[in-house]
Amino acid sequence: MNICVATPEDAPAISSLILELSAPFYAHPDRLGAESFLESIDEVAERRYLSAENFHFLVARMDDKIVGVAALRDCSHLFHLFVSKSVQRKGLGRALWKEISDSAIARQQVSSFTVNASLIAIPFYERLGFHRVGAPVQTHGILFQSMKMEIEAGHQVTLVGKLGSSPICGGAARRREAEHPTPSFRAQSRNPPLR
Repeated sequence: MNICVATPEDAPAISSLILELSAPFYAHPDRLGAESFLESIDEVAERRYLSAENFHFLVARMDDKIVGVAALRDCSHLFHLFVSKSVQRKGLGRALWKEISDSAIARQQVSSFTVNASLIAIPFYERLGFHRVGAPVQTHGILFQSMKMEIEAGHQVTLVGKLGSSPICGGAARRREAEHPTPSFRAQSRNPPLR
């Protein structure tokens, strides 16, 4: 298993993985009203996020296949954390979280992290140290729980049971940005307001 910085070329595999695992987010089994959410996780959107300065993506590869993805927006919002069913419950989600959160803390002063969790993922995020903020939200055809984790100044996220020594290959996102320069991207995209 190798955890490394994602590139725009990873967009198709990332989109496919997220779509495969996104069912717990839908408020209706037929995805009624979730069109903007589905658009926000398609290949075009993922490529845009991967090229954006305010996003940092990591992927986990096993036998050259992407089996996990984590993404932070603005070094504080956990935008994606998805792990293929074939490797769930083996510590990969925790390892991705540890790598991406430690990277954010090292790059910038971070006082908290937020996430919009599917209802079935709440226990996982609580074990990581997140707590619920308000009641579950249903909007744009999806259902999620806002959650937050407070970080003490100068501390890294501490987790028990990290998966091996999963180093971030190729260095930080800045090296990826130097190798793949892209125009600046900000919040004026067509993303739904829920993320």
